[in-house]
Amino acid sequence: MIVKESNMKSRPHPSNPAGNGRCREILRWCRDRLIGMHHDQRGAISVLSVFAIFMFTILLVLIVNVGRQIDDKLRMQNAADAAAYSGASVIARGLNAIAFSNHLECETFALVAYMREGRDRKSEKFVPEILDAWLAVGNKFANGTGTQEKSQKFKLMGKAIVAKVPIERQMVQEFSQMAFNESRLTLPLFEFILAGPDFENSAGLPDRSFEGGFIPRFQRAVLQTVPYIASVATDELTQRYGTTTKSQHRNQDLRGLLWATDVTVVGTRNEAAATTRTIPIIDPSRFGPDAAQVGDVVPPSCPTCYSCSECISRKLRSQLAHQYVNAWIRHWLSPYFEYPDDGTPDYGATSAKMSNYINFWRVYACANLNSLLENEYPHTNLPFVMRDAPTRPYNGGPPRDYDMTKPWDFDGCVQTPDQPDRPCRPANPITQQTLEGSYTFVSAVYWPHQKPMFPGLFKNPQERDSQTYATAFAQAAIFPPRGRFSRVNAARQWPENAPWVHLYPCPPNGTCCANLYDLAPGSWDQYSLSNTNPSNIQVWWHLPPFAIENRWEQYGQWDSFNQNWTTKLVPATAANVPQILSQHPGPHLNGALSGYQPPNLQNVSVQQFHLVNTH
Repeated sequence: MIVKESNMKSRPHPSNPAGNGRCREILRWCRDRLIGMHHDQRGAISVLSVFAIFMFTILLVLIVNVGRQIDDKLRMQNAADAAAYSGASVIARGLNAIAFSNHLECETFALVAYMREGRDRKSEKFVPEILDAWLAVGNKFANGTGTQEKSQKFKLMGKAIVAKVPIERQMVQEFSQMAFNESRLTLPLFEFILAGPDFENSAGLPDRSFEGGFIPRFQRAVLQTVPYIASVATDELTQRYGTTTKSQHRNQDLRGLLWATDVTVVGTRNEAAATTRTIPIIDPSRFGPDAAQVGDVVPPSCPTCYSCSECISRKLRSQLAHQYVNAWIRHWLSPYFEYPDDGTPDYGATSAKMSNYINFWRVYACANLNSLLENEYPHTNLPFVMRDAPTRPYNGGPPRDYDMTKPWDFDGCVQTPDQPDRPCRPANPITQQTLEGSYTFVSAVYWPHQKPMFPGLFKNPQERDSQTYATAFAQAAIFPPRGRFSRVNAARQWPENAPWVHLYPCPPNGTCCANLYDLAPGSWDQYSLSNTNPSNIQVWWHLPPFAIENRWEQYGQWDSFNQNWTTKLVPATAANVPQILSQHPGPHLNGALSGYQPPNLQNVSVQQFHLVNTH
């Protein structure tokens, strides 16, 4: 009880004035703190820092998103540029492969003709009689009875002839034996290349096989496979540009397609269709599938031809094959059996020129070549030609006494009464439609839109749904570059005021012509009748054989013998670019873009498209 009383006395009663005073003190303290907070600025920066950090974080994320979008756009555009350039470069390499194999075809004919003469050794049988005649003449001079000074010179000449006859006789025998051994090793291989797989079963038959030898079969394979390789290269290169940021695009690869300007995907065309295949090359053989599709008519100037393309191919094959057989003869026989045409004894005085061996070799080698071209393979193993050639290969030039004030057809296409053997069809003009239809390609790359950082706070307005893709495009063109200017030292062939020239391709006889250009500062105008002497428009000269005759490249010629086809990126101004971008990739790329929703640009005019086209 005592304890309870003491406890009750220590606990203040609510009505106790001492307890009420303590509560008032607490309330007074709270009031004073609240009133003082309005005047107390300590800790205010902390609150502002929280809001500032939040705002700067949002701004930083905004800047990062904008930078990522710009980087993504540049990455896609670089991928489109690289894809267009790489895909078109593969097509250009296909054209160069056709051109190389065309030259290889003609050179194989030349080598077969040359090696057949090495095998038959027909030229050698004339040499003994010729050298015996030289020996008789040499003895006549050496045994002369004259005593004058001139007579002594003839005696010395006779002794030299007598001493050289056995040397030449031995040289002809050794060279003939060497050529015979070479032909035993190489001739069967070259003949096998021309005849093809039916080499053993078609001996003695003209044209051996309707499909031709191995070179035409290779060329058909090039036409069939190169477009597919171009499409694969386009997509493979495109994917490499998207490897580092793939996770930002729904973990999907950046994909690319190479389009032709007729709104078809390269690599999916029917490459057996000569009129629409990707590479604008056709097989002119009458036994091939292309001739009937192209629909060439039989030209009246070529009654033995099936089509004009066949006529052109046969003429070019004959010209180049004869050019190459002469080049090989000059390369292998000239150092021993003749002086160069300019009379300079570059090969020494020990050469065997009295035998006239090289001229007989030329006769029989050319006869072998004519038999190959006209009898054994008249309609097969023909060089492939352009489907719509803007120009034809150079087919010779005017004679040396030609009136330079009159025009001359340098591409060698138009037939004239004085040139009945020229190709039968004139050149097609280089029009925009021709360039876009056969030599222009467009790449398009596709990628899902990039995911933004803080997607709950930022959203890409172009990403309508999960099937929207970003698209970039580029355009590339294939073309043969123009010839480079050549510096020529002042000589009797050249005017002193024109050391810079532009060389034209050479006709088979080795004579070349060139256009001269002004040397005035800032002027590269071509010489014409109005600004220079007409006799200086063209300059004729003779060069060493391998400097010109074996120059396979023909700069600036839009034909199937030019091995310098190349690629360049051009502004994407093709008329069908809007239609290409509006196309669905469909099942291409193994269906990777099956859910892609293309933009609707079908009704957009070219002018309207160019307003938004950054190219």
